[in-house]
Amino acid sequence: MARPEWSKGWAFTDDGPCSNQSVLTDTIPRTFGDSWGWAKSRLMAYDPHRVFSNDFLDSFL
Repeated sequence: MARPEWSKGWAFTDDGPCSNQSVLTDTIPRTFGDSWGWAKSRLMAYDPHRVFSNDFLDSFL
């Protein structure tokens, strides 16, 4: 399965990297199927006080 490249800039628009909301909220999660929801719930369980979060992660996850 081909997945989006995460280690470099992605989700580009004319506004810059990581700004294409369709890619961030639909395309990338869809490539992982049901695993996306599981991973998201695990990350939230390990950081219930949102210590390791930021605005980007909040919008992405």
